[in-house]
Parts: sequence; C-alpha cells; structure tokens
Amino acid sequence: CRHSLEKLQKIEALCCELGVHTNSKIISGIQIVPLYSWYHASFDNEADVSDADLFPVEQAMMDFHLCKWPDGLTPFDGSDSIAKYMDGLNDRRLP
Repeated sequence: CRHSLEKLQKIEALCCELGVHTNSKIISGIQIVPLYSWYHASFDNEADVSDADLFPVEQAMMDFHLCKWPDGLTPFDGSDSIAKYMDGLNDRRLP
C-alpha cells in the first residue's frame, strides 16, 4: 500500500468479503455506529508529565513512524489534519 488510508480501504474491503460489519447497524434495537478517529495533542487536557527519562511522544509512539500518510496529512508539527480527516469520514457512517 502507498499509505495507511489505502491500507484501511483494503481492510474494509476484506471485512466486507468476510461478512464483517463495519457500518452502522441496528442489532436488537440498539444502533451501533463504528466511528473513525485519530488522536491529537489538543484533546489532552491533563498536565504534561515532566520526566527527563521519557522520550517525546513522537519518538515513543510507533504510529508516528509506522503509519504513512498521503500528501496533506501529517501527525507532525502540531497538525490536526489526520484527526479532521478521520472525523470527516464519519459523515458517511452516521444515519
């Protein structure tokens, strides 16, 4: 895959082939709505942990290095582009 969004699309296609529900569905009168999300530092309202032995989050969390994003989406430099993109994907999921 060229990037992580392409990989996500392939996973969703495989789920569809296998009969795995990934869209909104009512089961026993309860509506279940799977949502896309991606974290961003602005969501964290707690005080920062100050410890010289801790790596910065960009070095400690593999998501910053193992996920590949198409042009315009980045987790670096305080960008919330991925969080906004993922949130936008939910528009097609909501009934």
